Amino acid sequence: MNHRTLLVLAALLALALALGGCASSPAAAQPDDIFSSALDLSALDQETLAGSLREIGQTVTDPESGVTVHISQTLGNSMLLYVSFTAAFPQGTDVDALAAPEVLLTEGAVTDPAEAKAMGYLSQTSNGESAEANTLSCLVSFGFDREVFQGQEVSLVITGFPGAEGSGGVDTNLIFTWTPDNQGPIRYVDLVNEEGKMVGTANFSSFAVNATLWEQPDRSDDPQTLIRSIQLLDRQDTPIQVNASSGGGGSSAQKQFRTLVDVDQVSAIQAGPYTVSLTH
Repeated sequence: MNHRTLLVLAALLALALALGGCASSPAAAQPDDIFSSALDLSALDQETLAGSLREIGQTVTDPESGVTVHISQTLGNSMLLYVSFTAAFPQGTDVDALAAPEVLLTEGAVTDPAEAKAMGYLSQTSNGESAEANTLSCLVSFGFDREVFQGQEVSLVITGFPGAEGSGGVDTNLIFTWTPDNQGPIRYVDLVNEEGKMVGTANFSSFAVNATLWEQPDRSDDPQTLIRSIQLLDRQDTPIQVNASSGGGGSSAQKQFRTLVDVDQVSAIQAGPYTVSLTH
């Protein structure tokens, strides 16, 4: 075998390895139809989306009710978690008469719903249409005012689908357990008054903004009202439209977004009379 033949064989081997490597590389996960229809993800870059989206792929059937739930994906970060799932009901169930599911998120692995203690703000639950008969598409989210998903197990407990407008519902006993590792950038700021005194803290991500107010300003009748007035401003100092829902209590609140945000485009946070400029 001459030198030229060896060079040709080496080149062919290198090409085969390169093609093989390309063929075996897994495609990045894409948001399922539930996320795509319920949330506006257009502001997220691929890096943020890849870090925040996780495939779950767990299916559980409740032997009593015959309901089968499949958790497809989760989306979020260490402070907020969206969960998408489908619920398939026995034939003859009027799924249009069912309200949003009763769910809670609890720390650790549980086997009995009675053991579960709710954690976080459950501020969004919704049902949607599904292409399959007797099936609902569901989206729930859980928000926190601190980073809680740090490698520990959590369990999602689904105890039923109440009937809409007082009609009969469906009770379930469904438990799913996994370890969230969704990731995404979080920014922290201090809220200060005109005298420069620190009156609270806030943080925001692509998915939510949280704020805690330590003292009530004279110009606000209710700390919750002030906190829920929080807006994110872009680089032109224009409020970013986030289509948010609010949760919380006392001196803390959270606004969860349905129109997700590119955090690098946020230049300031505004809460009532207070505006905090950010540096990037």
